[in-house]
Amino acid sequence: MTNFPRLGTEQRSRSVILSTDNYLAGRPIFTLQQAADLATSSQVKVYALNPADFGGATATEEAVGLRTAAESTGGTYFPLRSTTAARSIIAQIQASEATATKAAARGLVADTPEVPLVIALAAALVLALGLWRVRT
Repeated sequence: MTNFPRLGTEQRSRSVILSTDNYLAGRPIFTLQQAADLATSSQVKVYALNPADFGGATATEEAVGLRTAAESTGGTYFPLRSTTAARSIIAQIQASEATATKAAARGLVADTPEVPLVIALAAALVLALGLWRVRT
């Protein structure tokens, strides 16, 4: 949350997709609640995918904490077995966070292979003619 570019000056959507089991291995820089509060205050939505949650009836304390933290930011939580997690996250980001541009949409062509292709074909033709001339 602390490294989003132009966080305080630019109004745009910001999301974090977090895949974690929420089990601590070492000393954290932020607690889960502090990270969720920081995300909320920075208007960053957290979408959590928990690979240790197999979608059973009982949830671990870590899974409950992760779900609570993600939902407190306006994001959502998905267990590992969720077959719709990726589609749902993408749809939610596109539907609720995609920022409208102020200008009209315009197409941008980044790859125009016509010129190099024509040059390569012309060079191949010259080479083929040269080889034919040498053989005859």
